[in-house]
Amino acid sequence: MINFDRSYHWYALYTKSRREKEVERDLTEDGYEVYLPTIRRLRVWSDRKKWVDQPLFSGYVFVKVSNKEYYRVLQHPGVVKYVGFGGEAARIREWQIEAVKRALGLNLDMEATTDHFKQGQEVEISAGPMSGLRGEIIRIASKKQLLLRISNIGYSLLVKIPAAYLETGTGTRPVRTVVV
Repeated sequence: MINFDRSYHWYALYTKSRREKEVERDLTEDGYEVYLPTIRRLRVWSDRKKWVDQPLFSGYVFVKVSNKEYYRVLQHPGVVKYVGFGGEAARIREWQIEAVKRALGLNLDMEATTDHFKQGQEVEISAGPMSGLRGEIIRIASKKQLLLRISNIGYSLLVKIPAAYLETGTGTRPVRTVVV
């Protein structure tokens, strides 16, 4: 007899090309908790310009399921597979999903990238609307940015944030401010 774990976990689904919104709609209609982070971008064609909501992570949709529901999700049209490493689907931590939701809710200037950055200094945001989140400092085009790595799917979020909002240390506050 198979023992199904009834606890729910977030996973990233890899979708067929340009089918993220369709997968989100279908899974939501079937009662699953689904999250498709989108970002508003100006698209320019030869005859017009238009603001459109595009997936932040192209080809990915997040779904929260138990082991019992795990295989049913794969039967939906548009779903290719779970994102995983070593033959096992990678669980996404709840705080990582919440960090993406918070960042998008603040309308910060950000982009998702598959670039793998050199590991930088770990910091915690000590002020502002993203207070309490942790990440790594990197320097891109001479701009000060915080890199929030969502390592389980191979993407990172680049968020512009003032250096004065960042602290380093091992958990004791207050700690010196980082200058990047």
